[in-house]
Amino acid sequence: MKKLNKINEYNILYVNIQAILTICTCVLLVMYFFNNKALWLLEIFGGLTLLMMSFNNYIIYRKGKFTIVYLVIGIITIIFGIVNLIGILYAWCNIF
Repeated sequence: MKKLNKINEYNILYVNIQAILTICTCVLLVMYFFNNKALWLLEIFGGLTLLMMSFNNYIIYRKGKFTIVYLVIGIITIIFGIVNLIGILYAWCNIF
């Protein structure tokens, strides 16, 4: 078993940020069930949550394999969210 990094105030802050992002992602998931136009926001927050998970895995837990998986999936998810948002804005601008 790998040794954990020393717990300090920054590690606690990082875990709290991850918890807040996870709660926001869960709230947005419920919101998405009622309003499917919130998908881009769900994708961006889900990607940010995965990026924070990869950061915590690397800094606190010292796990290398899942760090790369979370990082790649998080970046792809954020890119999908931005592309989805650009598509919504483009369609909205063409209405006028």
